[in-house]
Amino acid sequence: MGFFSALFGGKKEKTPEEIEKEKEKNFDILKFDGLKAQRMNQLAYSVKCFTQALALKEDYNTRMYLAQSYVHLQEHKLAFEQLQILIENDPENIEAYILTAHVAEQMQNWQAMNDACQKAFLIDDNRSDVHYMYAKACLGLEDVVTAVAMLTKALTIDDTFQPAYSMRYDILMQMGQFQDAEKDADKLIEMNPENETFVLYKAYSLQGQRKIDEAINCYKKVRELNALCSQAYLGEGFLLTHSGKLDEAIQIYTEAIEVNPLFADAFKERGKVKLMKGDKAGATEDMKQALELAPEEAGKINGEFSNVEREMDAKSKGAQGFKLTNRF
Repeated sequence: MGFFSALFGGKKEKTPEEIEKEKEKNFDILKFDGLKAQRMNQLAYSVKCFTQALALKEDYNTRMYLAQSYVHLQEHKLAFEQLQILIENDPENIEAYILTAHVAEQMQNWQAMNDACQKAFLIDDNRSDVHYMYAKACLGLEDVVTAVAMLTKALTIDDTFQPAYSMRYDILMQMGQFQDAEKDADKLIEMNPENETFVLYKAYSLQGQRKIDEAINCYKKVRELNALCSQAYLGEGFLLTHSGKLDEAIQIYTEAIEVNPLFADAFKERGKVKLMKGDKAGATEDMKQALELAPEEAGKINGEFSNVEREMDAKSKGAQGFKLTNRF
């Protein structure tokens, strides 16, 4: 019977069980190939595999993999659409809401990010990462007070969560709450004593509080940690100038230039201090160097030197001294 069926083109129909088994096998092959391609960064092919697999069978993990591939491809709208399907199919899975929040952040859709975080809270209100993302969404929506509250909540859950300290520090600095910002800088330094960025944080917060000597010491510490840190030279030089220690300021800017001869801002700042001391020739030379190194900043550099000249002229005519604008 089998011989004649083969000879005359007969074909045995598959049973429903066989069809389902073959479908399951093809699904597994496509899902495996998609994962393999994703790990090899062959993202377009991984999307094709996952899409074909989902056409055979709905599967939470496969759709999540598809969303992740879209994220890596910067196809955030497509990723967002897949995540909405996941949430509809399984509204109690917090990971879908968390990835949705990340994708919404990339799209700068702050309301969608806010909504995803709030829904995640209903599932688990004790995750520091969700509170952190919610703070980001609040910032996008210009709700600074709630952002600070969410970061504080995140740190109550996990007092080692460094990104939350950093974000809260930035917000507090912008709000002019320098003393509270200093506390966050101290906590970061406690966890990372050799991290120059966090020592800079402390210097900025001290500068905001007009604790000049302490801020200068912090800038010195930063330079000990990294002799190439431009912000440390600029910050220390600014405070020395503001304190009337012009020779020391010139020395700091000179050290900066010795370390980095292409440091246009150091030439510019040193030139301004020289002009304050009445050294117009030295100031002009530094201004030329700054312009050569940063020709795109010509308007700004010329404007700053002109401002210094005007203030010096006013001072020489009996005005109430020379004033510097604080960087913060």
